[in-house]
Amino acid sequence: VDFGVVPPVVEPPKVVSVGDTLWIDTNENGQQDAGETGFSGATVTLLDKSGNPVNDLDGKPVAAVTTAADGLYLFENLPAGEYLIRVDAPEGYVATQGGAAVDDDTSNTDSNCQVVDGKTQTSAFNLTTDNLTVDCGFYLPKAPTHSIGNTVWVDANNNGLLDAEESKVVDGVVMELLDKSGTVMAYTETKDGYYLFSGLAAGEYSVCVAHGNFDEGLLKGYTGSPVMEAAGDNRNSGDSDTQDGLCSNVIVLDDKQPTDEAPTASGTTGDDGMGTDDNRSNLAVDFGVVPPEVEPPKTVSVGDFIWIDANENGQQDEGETGLAGATVTLLDKSGNPVSNIDGVAVAPVTTGVDGKYTFINLPEGEYQIRVETPEGYLPTQGVTDALASNTDSNCQVMDGKLQTSLFSLTADTTAVDCGFYQPKAPTHSLGNMVWIDNGEGDNANNGLFDTGETLPGNVVMELRDSTDALVNTTQTAGGYYLFSGLAAGEYKVCVAGSNFNAGAALEGYTASITGKELNANLNGDSNDNGDSTASDGLCSNLIVLDGEEPTGEQPTASGIAGDDGMGTEDNRSNLTVDFAVVPVEPVDPGTPVSVGNQIWIDSNANGQREEGESFLENAVVTLTDASGRSVMDLDGNSVAPHTTGADGLYLFENLPEGEYIVTVEPPEGFFPTIGGIDVDDDASDIDSNCRVNPINNTVETHPFTLAAGSEPDADGDDTNGNMTVDCGFYGSVSLGDRVWLDGNANGQQDNAETGINGVSVSLMEEDGITPATDISGKPVAAVMTDENGNYLFPNLKPGNYIVVVNPGTDSGYSLTKGGADPDTDPSNTDSNCKVAAGQFQTPAVTLTPGKEPNDNGFSDLTVDCGMLRPVNLGSRLWLDLDGDGKQDGGEPGIPGATVTLLTVDGKPVTDIFGDVLKPQTTDSDGKYFFGNLREGDYVVKVVPPAGYLPTVGGEDPNDDDATDSNGVLNADGSIISKPINLKWGDEPEDGGATNTTVGFGLVANLHVPTLSQWGMAIMSMLLATAAFFRRRRED
Repeated sequence: VDFGVVPPVVEPPKVVSVGDTLWIDTNENGQQDAGETGFSGATVTLLDKSGNPVNDLDGKPVAAVTTAADGLYLFENLPAGEYLIRVDAPEGYVATQGGAAVDDDTSNTDSNCQVVDGKTQTSAFNLTTDNLTVDCGFYLPKAPTHSIGNTVWVDANNNGLLDAEESKVVDGVVMELLDKSGTVMAYTETKDGYYLFSGLAAGEYSVCVAHGNFDEGLLKGYTGSPVMEAAGDNRNSGDSDTQDGLCSNVIVLDDKQPTDEAPTASGTTGDDGMGTDDNRSNLAVDFGVVPPEVEPPKTVSVGDFIWIDANENGQQDEGETGLAGATVTLLDKSGNPVSNIDGVAVAPVTTGVDGKYTFINLPEGEYQIRVETPEGYLPTQGVTDALASNTDSNCQVMDGKLQTSLFSLTADTTAVDCGFYQPKAPTHSLGNMVWIDNGEGDNANNGLFDTGETLPGNVVMELRDSTDALVNTTQTAGGYYLFSGLAAGEYKVCVAGSNFNAGAALEGYTASITGKELNANLNGDSNDNGDSTASDGLCSNLIVLDGEEPTGEQPTASGIAGDDGMGTEDNRSNLTVDFAVVPVEPVDPGTPVSVGNQIWIDSNANGQREEGESFLENAVVTLTDASGRSVMDLDGNSVAPHTTGADGLYLFENLPEGEYIVTVEPPEGFFPTIGGIDVDDDASDIDSNCRVNPINNTVETHPFTLAAGSEPDADGDDTNGNMTVDCGFYGSVSLGDRVWLDGNANGQQDNAETGINGVSVSLMEEDGITPATDISGKPVAAVMTDENGNYLFPNLKPGNYIVVVNPGTDSGYSLTKGGADPDTDPSNTDSNCKVAAGQFQTPAVTLTPGKEPNDNGFSDLTVDCGMLRPVNLGSRLWLDLDGDGKQDGGEPGIPGATVTLLTVDGKPVTDIFGDVLKPQTTDSDGKYFFGNLREGDYVVKVVPPAGYLPTVGGEDPNDDDATDSNGVLNADGSIISKPINLKWGDEPEDGGATNTTVGFGLVANLHVPTLSQWGMAIMSMLLATAAFFRRRRED
């Protein structure tokens, strides 16, 4: 009984292979780069994952492969399985960086080899298909190199040591490197005194300062420093024979060279600048050279005198002085700046009052002197040879510059002088005579100088400029006067008013009134050019002096026609300005006249005396004539000044008719109001007639006339007196007080509340836009509050003002309650600021002298502004789906919760405006917010919807963490936070004003729900589901 069986069909085994490249990784980066070649002579062995030899599919051992020049290897006919590659490299080669796992890295350019237990191999890899990406890189480590170097210095004290003050040799000194047989291997040159031979193999060397340096080279004449017995850094390492060069002894370079040598060319101790290891670099082979003895160069100097050549003769004469302020520069023959024997630039010299200059420590050579004079000076005549004389002038103009010609300086000299003069501007003169116009018959008082008329002496004459300012005075001699040495311009001449006073030269005389030539520029001679008001002087009109003055005038004081006796050119001298006077005719003193009235305080500075305005006491009122001179009454008595009493009245009586001026000197601190109304033109008794005289700054009226029977009769007296001459004054006032931090926001300054430092306060006119001006008309600058919050604007004129307070846009300040009008509310503790036109400002404040609450009525120090910095608190109630006490993305807010802000003792909170904060109901996202809070400590109380409890948490609400939960369960079922401290500037948002990090996480309470609670639970589930899908979408 036989049975036949059929063998199963056997699948042939899968055949796989592995291989690729071994290469020389020249740059050691672990990557096969362009130009890197295959690695020949390496033995590559295929092993199983345990490191054992393997067989191919035919059961034959897989032999190791030795790479050729292309570095390729290949193992074929392999069964699938786990393998590793091991490489034996030729001696000296090491594996590059890499070791990437073959299974994890399909790159065909990186290195998969690493050193494992002393063998270079890949990690095990799974071979299920052909893999020609298994590469290994190798490199030959570079042999370490060495270097020799350091410095060649000038051993000034010849002690063989490099001392701190000694310098290095110049660049380019040739250095030689010799091998142990004495053969020159390399040359280099010094740079900044340093040399270096680098990239050297270990071995024996010596260094020389090449002998050529000492023959005709850079060190010609130099010798070697003393040979030093002991070696070391900064010591001479050379011998002393310059014939063969200064050479060191044999130096053995290995890895035990000195370290941390200094100084070095690189500036880093021990660093040769070429990357050589410090222990393989010898930077202590130094050479000192001694300079040849040099004969010191001869020094010379030059200098002398820059003078004012007053007579322009080119010679220094007795009495001529030095010219100060001239700049003297020494130049070489090409006109370039020079240096002294030490190489230091020779600085220009500015002459003092003695005119002296000197330049010392100079080398011999050719030089020139250049001089820059003060403006307006010219060189005097001179000679070209600078060294010929010590009294002449050697400067001339060359190419527009003042300088000497070239001179050779071989010895010290003090003979180079330069004279200068200031050209005289042509001068002019004005003059002629004053005569008594009392000729016979028709010649009397005719305004013409007739034969026989008298020329008085000692008459005081005044010269005035175009602004009427006094330029000079003189007196007539024999009737003639002269003002000479004048610049061209406009002038007028006056017979001084003082001449007509008692005891003066023209007492009893007055102006001639007929035949006048009132325009003295018409150049008529021997006629009267003066006006007719003797009391303030007889004055000509403005006379233009130029080069076209009249010529041949006569008579003259010199007796020569057109000659002023002072050498002035005739066409620049006007000798036609004459003045005639006549005796005063006796007159009846006439009816007495009087003048007076009141000096008052013009509180609103409007120039009008109004009801309620008070009078100015202790003002000194003086009466003068129209020329400002004292006056006498009809009895010949001097009219004394009057000091006002409490009624402000003054009165001057028994006066002769004439022209007068009233002058008022107010008490200190008072200023004239607007006015200056001419008394003769306006009979008003309520305006101000005073003005400030622009010439002498006195407060006075315009000249006015007092005439009997012609004065106003509605002023309380008859027509012989004027009782309408009034003058108003106002005192300067000030405004200020305090900007304070109203901590309790009650609009009142309480005892503990502090001022705010550094707040800008501006003063505006009543419109709140125009900057105010002070009593002098200057803009009032903004001020900053001091450390107590105080501010002050002094020296203000009466009027209406607005105070504007600007704490800064980023300061966080708001106004407290207030805005009281300072004019109707005199309190010094309330706040007067309000918001208007987008800024913090007060209502208009009226300042009235004598009626203000401080400083005897002249200062209002009640204008205060209270500030506060509100803080804000808020956050969110959320459903903590994962119960971790943190707000995660997608966790929904809980609407409908009641949130109450309380004090730490559980009482209701009032905001900065004093309003009690009502509880809030969280919105659709669970948010709540309390604004405009005072700084302080608070507690947040939450009554959640039914069915919720606080999540884990109860964190510190002051930690500014917006993701944590800050609530704990209260006995009554509410949720409450720990105390929260709010302080402006310390909060995390809005520049330190807002905290929105006090959030509350809630979780569902899993007790048996009521019907309404079922509804809340279902809503929570829907919210949670929505949040879940939202998070899925975001992921």
